[in-house]
Amino acid sequence: MTDLNRHYHELTQNLREISRLYFYEGRLQDAVDVLKSGIETCRPEDMALEDMAELWVDYGTRITYGIFQLGYALDDAVQVLDNAMSLSKALGDERLEATCLTQYGRAHYYHHFDARQFEKAIDYLEQSSRIQRSIEDWRGLSESLLFLGLIQQFSGNRDKAIRLFQEAYDVAGGFALEQSYAVLHIGMLEYQAEQWQSSLAKIKEALRLRESVGFKQGLPFPHITAGDSLAGLRDYESARAHYEQAQTLAKETNNERALMFATLSLGIMYHDLRDFAQARPYLLDARALAEALGHKRGLALADEKLVSLR
Repeated sequence: MTDLNRHYHELTQNLREISRLYFYEGRLQDAVDVLKSGIETCRPEDMALEDMAELWVDYGTRITYGIFQLGYALDDAVQVLDNAMSLSKALGDERLEATCLTQYGRAHYYHHFDARQFEKAIDYLEQSSRIQRSIEDWRGLSESLLFLGLIQQFSGNRDKAIRLFQEAYDVAGGFALEQSYAVLHIGMLEYQAEQWQSSLAKIKEALRLRESVGFKQGLPFPHITAGDSLAGLRDYESARAHYEQAQTLAKETNNERALMFATLSLGIMYHDLRDFAQARPYLLDARALAEALGHKRGLALADEKLVSLR
């Protein structure tokens, strides 16, 4: 390894870690930008192929999440992932190739979610999961299984979704973030089945796991679901505390979707308690946020409750 190789390796690792920290703090655009600037600055001829491949795979992973969080275009994500895949194949690294396949699957899942057209996502995720099993990449396999579970959940196959989420949790032993996603989605399905106590226990575990690794941007939604479960148990003061904590965290991480849902949950709780004076401002704020986001479901839920206040 030359001096340039060694310094580029250190730079690559630092850029990837800075991007991860930005992502955990809810600064996704900064997480994307730091990797993009690194790719534009680095000279491939002076770098180890492994370092360049890992930089591009991380960049593709962040861009893919941006389809969901920032409205990035599918084509932009695919273009980045194509470069990442080419480098991974040139390196002969099956783990990185499988990671790219997982990200292709996620990209198509996000892009086609509203239409529930999951065929391409399933194809990519099944390819990635086969490779990950064969090379015992349990962390990568957990992510693939999670998204296969989400597809089953939103296709109406609850039992199959829970089995996939449970397997995603089991294979991710030692990887707190991956386990948090799996247990969170099991808890959300239990909440939908009005299994309040069991749901609450799962959500609290997801919160504990995410807090243990500093995944701040992933905290608002578990707090919202914990509040929902507590409301189901008629512990309204504890529910309110979780909703308000979700609001605070959503503001700190610039998560407008989470802020909208936390505010909406407060409005719905007070509405259902028939405290209409308290409910109205929360519902109006939630409606404004949903309208700004173009979030049809949030808008419909707010309007449904507001109409009954008239």
